Amino acid sequence: MTATERAALRRRLRALALGLTAWAACLGARLIDLQVFRAGEMRAAAGNQQERVIRLDARRGVLYDRAGRELAVSVEVDSISANPAQIRDPARTAAALAAVLGPSGSAPTGEASSLTAKLAAGKAQGRMFVWVRRKVDPGVGAAVRAMKLEGIRLEREHKRFYPNGALAAHVLGFAGLDNQGMEGLELALDKTIRGRDGQMLAVGDARGQKFLKDMRREPVPGHGVVLALDETIQHIAERELEAAVAGTGSAHGSVVVLDPATGDVLAMASFPSYNPNRPGDADEEHRRNRAVTDAYEPGSTFKIVTLAAALEKGLLRPGDWFDCQNGAIRVSGVTLHDHKPFGSLSATEVLQESSNVGAIKIGLRLNGRDFDEAIRRFGFGVRTGIELPGEARGLLRKPEEWSGISQATMSFGQELSVTPLQLISAVAAVGNGGELRPPRLVLKELDAHGRVVAEAPARPARRVLERRTVDQLLPMMEAVVERGTAKAARMPGYSVAGKTGTAQKIGPDGTYRGNRFVASFAGFTPSRRPRLAILVVLDEPRGALYHGGDIAAPVFRRIALPALRYLGVPPEEGRLWEEGDDATLLAHAHARRWTRPIPLDEKERAAERERERKEREKQAARERRARRQERERPRPELVVPARRPLPSPRAVIAGGEVRLPDLLGYSLRKAVTYLGRAGLRARVAEGDDGSPSADGVVVEQEPPPGAIVPAGAEVALRPGRYVLMMPDEGQDEEEGRAADSRVTPVRRPMR
Repeated sequence: MTATERAALRRRLRALALGLTAWAACLGARLIDLQVFRAGEMRAAAGNQQERVIRLDARRGVLYDRAGRELAVSVEVDSISANPAQIRDPARTAAALAAVLGPSGSAPTGEASSLTAKLAAGKAQGRMFVWVRRKVDPGVGAAVRAMKLEGIRLEREHKRFYPNGALAAHVLGFAGLDNQGMEGLELALDKTIRGRDGQMLAVGDARGQKFLKDMRREPVPGHGVVLALDETIQHIAERELEAAVAGTGSAHGSVVVLDPATGDVLAMASFPSYNPNRPGDADEEHRRNRAVTDAYEPGSTFKIVTLAAALEKGLLRPGDWFDCQNGAIRVSGVTLHDHKPFGSLSATEVLQESSNVGAIKIGLRLNGRDFDEAIRRFGFGVRTGIELPGEARGLLRKPEEWSGISQATMSFGQELSVTPLQLISAVAAVGNGGELRPPRLVLKELDAHGRVVAEAPARPARRVLERRTVDQLLPMMEAVVERGTAKAARMPGYSVAGKTGTAQKIGPDGTYRGNRFVASFAGFTPSRRPRLAILVVLDEPRGALYHGGDIAAPVFRRIALPALRYLGVPPEEGRLWEEGDDATLLAHAHARRWTRPIPLDEKERAAERERERKEREKQAARERRARRQERERPRPELVVPARRPLPSPRAVIAGGEVRLPDLLGYSLRKAVTYLGRAGLRARVAEGDDGSPSADGVVVEQEPPPGAIVPAGAEVALRPGRYVLMMPDEGQDEEEGRAADSRVTPVRRPMR
């Protein structure tokens, strides 16, 4: 090799060495940049490509009614996920999925395009997990599973399900896609029933071909809650409210049913309603729980508060007389009117006939601040504290803000607003002896195994009326139902106390509108020992009948009567309880429909009212004729030995079962009362002559005496007339008992 060649070789080697040195320096600098200066950023990017933490929904706790029946549950369903890195053709996969996810098995262009964009974006970003559709119907999940698409998987999640559909929808609310409560109790109790979500770590390789699962934390199910609602009473309330809204053409309506002694909300219904399984299908207005969110002027139902305040202060007695001035009175230069002219009325008749003028004169007897204090003592102007979101407080101004006629108009329920829940709580306080129990919906909290972990005691009661005031007010409220504006609320076997209301609505211009009303009835039954307090509100009825006594009071009756029988409340002593009368009254109540629109002029409206009055008179005459014919029919007669006292109901109950005593020969009323106290239900069968009479005594019972039946079972009783067979003279008690056992009942026609 020549010197020239060696020199050239050395130059090439130096160039190569310099190049390698420069390459090594650049590589080292890049490594230092990546490993030192950008280490955190690179680790985060690698984690985004290779790892994903997936949240696992905890199972929400069950919501039960007071009898343990499920109102809201969580069920496992399929959710569709994708690993975009494993999908070779996003467009083809998206089209296949859209055919299943679209309506009626079609593949709408928008659905396919949206899925294609989502999968393509995930593939470009190297993502290994994206949601395609969460919580799908079982049929959709099965169809996707059968397709076996590459990169598409099914995950198990919990979906909230309401087995009764729209039942109690406004109270329960609903849960969203992320398992979070959105409205109603689902929102209010979210922390209790939601539980703690779990986490799952998904890990894949650089190509996204491996998909490993490493569970980090198991989800913890939420607690269950037992509610005060009763599914059966809720169903009755919703059924009758829907029928009333449809029959009267009302814009909407509300019903609240309380237990006055505890404040338990047994039912709370609003209509129109919606299905919480598909909340997106309903208008927002239909999802409002109007019983707690809507405030309205109570109208004449508020006269209960006015009279109670005057009675409490000793400024009124039930027999005080008032000149109602033929239906008009001037207060501070403003003329206020009655719904019809009245002359002189007693205080009881003022409430019974719902006279505004009489209520004004009673209200003006009170000092303004005393009146305001009484109203606030009943709970108006503040929230009740019910376990529901969005409760309104109503509107109640301070006395210094009143105008010259405010106290007069407030006396009959204007210039203030209340919620349905506030009003029925106040009315229930009268039935509860003057003690107001704040309403409640939650009774117990249960763990995942159904064990009670907490009980919600009845909220403390506060006295709003003295007992002497209640004793004066109760007969006045009973007169409203027996002889006054609420005759349609009367029920066979049970007394009712309450008050009707027909409030004009205020228009956009701030004046009262003559063709828009809120019709209502608030009451409780049985009046002296109430088990139910019920408020019915119908907003803007469009029929020819729009007064509370005409359209709201019958709804009270149609809810209260089956609810009392369902609860096993025996008919009251001294009250006729005949199945025939009951059936006639129920048929008459259901036959009345209010479907005509409001007439355009007053003449037509007056003619419609006259036709209704004549129809009521004809119906009353038919009922009187039927009762007279019933009394004249011959009845069977049963010869039985003299009855001795029945054993105590506790003596025939053992281990949840009841041994039936011999009820033959006892009065039907006494037998029904006895069965109710023993935890059994009575069904009165037709008399031996085919009539549905409920007078006389028991001539047959089924199951027979001595039979053992479970608590709550039904016992059929057949009534008839009887003649007592007393022991012969000279028989001692032992012989009398022996004679009892030998006597066979004999039926013979009445002489």
